[in-house]
Amino acid sequence: MGVIGTIFLFCLLGVIFTRFSATLQLSTKEVIGGWVISVGIGFLYLYIFKNHFGGGSLYGDSKNFVQDGLVLGELARENLLQFLKLLFGLDSNNLELLNNELAETNIWSYGDNGDFINDNRLIIKINALISLFSAGHLWIHSIVFCGIFYTGILLLYQSFKNYCSRKKLLLYGLLLFPTISFWGSGITKESVLILAMGLYFFSVIKFINSQWNWKTIVTILLAVSLLAFNKPHVGITLLFFSWIFLFVRRTQFGWKQLGITSLITLFFAILFSYTPNRVNLVDRISFKQKELINLGEGGVFFINDSSFCAFDYKDNSKFTYYKDANQLTIDQDVSGEYKLFGDTIFHEFTAFSSQNRYDVYHIIPPSSSIVPVNRINYSGIQLIKNTPQALINVLIRPFPWDPGDQLKIVSFIENILFILFFIYVLWNRKVNLLKNERIIVAYLFLAAFALLLIIGWTTPILGAIVRYKMAPLLLIFIALSCLIKPLKINHEKN
Repeated sequence: MGVIGTIFLFCLLGVIFTRFSATLQLSTKEVIGGWVISVGIGFLYLYIFKNHFGGGSLYGDSKNFVQDGLVLGELARENLLQFLKLLFGLDSNNLELLNNELAETNIWSYGDNGDFINDNRLIIKINALISLFSAGHLWIHSIVFCGIFYTGILLLYQSFKNYCSRKKLLLYGLLLFPTISFWGSGITKESVLILAMGLYFFSVIKFINSQWNWKTIVTILLAVSLLAFNKPHVGITLLFFSWIFLFVRRTQFGWKQLGITSLITLFFAILFSYTPNRVNLVDRISFKQKELINLGEGGVFFINDSSFCAFDYKDNSKFTYYKDANQLTIDQDVSGEYKLFGDTIFHEFTAFSSQNRYDVYHIIPPSSSIVPVNRINYSGIQLIKNTPQALINVLIRPFPWDPGDQLKIVSFIENILFILFFIYVLWNRKVNLLKNERIIVAYLFLAAFALLLIIGWTTPILGAIVRYKMAPLLLIFIALSCLIKPLKINHEKN
């Protein structure tokens, strides 16, 4: 059943994609070829995370997304109304529901520690919908996520192809760029992120070309919703820089306008460093860095009625973990930190032994690829000092001698090749860009640079950086594809 369902879904989606070949100005063979590449890389992702990392079982976030999706899928069969409420964001934090029907979920509540949005739930809901016809077969889940990824790639291609001299470089570069294709075609947030970015830029380009209508408005609202509930920091960054299109639309947009644009961006960045801590740039980045350092160093994390509590992993033996209920009890007095919900400041405290059960947020051993970073500690000055280190960690590392498994060599080689490609394009760039091309390239580079900084400032885990940097690398690759000049074709005289 799983094999037949996978083949049927592969063929069905392939036929649907070919219906758009004329609009994309691609041949049917090219569209099908891209679809085969997407599925092949998606299946490679599934194979690696089952056999290399999971020892035969799916591993990591993908495992949790699918497993929690199956729990919600079972709820749909038993109580359709309740399932629909969860699907549309109603009753999501109902304690009775969490302690009963959703008790077997792993990460449904992961992220409910004071952040604006729990960005795991969208992917869980998608897997829940897939589970209604997948019967739990992973290959079917994989095919659907490959379809989501490929739809996003085709939308990005359609959005930017008219600004690229080498259109096929844009298409096959997006499909074969390892970081983009590997994470994008897996059962991950990145596949939905690429779809959201495709929808967003498809709408933005129509706006630039004065072709927008009510359909464009609906599309961009859908894109913003997907970004907000999947990768909020990417969505905020893309929307923040969208003012560039309004500011420079009626100008020639040269170096002067680029300088003004950069100064305005810097002004707003400084302004958001003096806002209340809930939306304060330095506070949010510092809090996220601390959270990721905690996860990288490993630890025991749980939630009580009013706060999020964190303890060193070496004190793991002082707790008893009840896996079935995903709860723990404190067996011995233990020192740790806590923060109140809605706050970002951690405070030291001692948790005393008790038979009270607490909901587990995470129990995780130290990461094998964590690297030392300077803690920002809510200091704007330290944030600036961390910038060179942040860019090196994202753009160049992991080095071959860095901690982590041997896959880091693949990432290091990719980084070097991408830097060389960047230099090659700058050397062979188009001299006279059209106005819209200048606007688009400036927007893509500024948004990518902001995302690189956010990732570098907050993330001390090289294995996580390899995945998180997909979005800024995608933006830079599209910008480079718009910049590169056409190939010179010499025709021999007859």
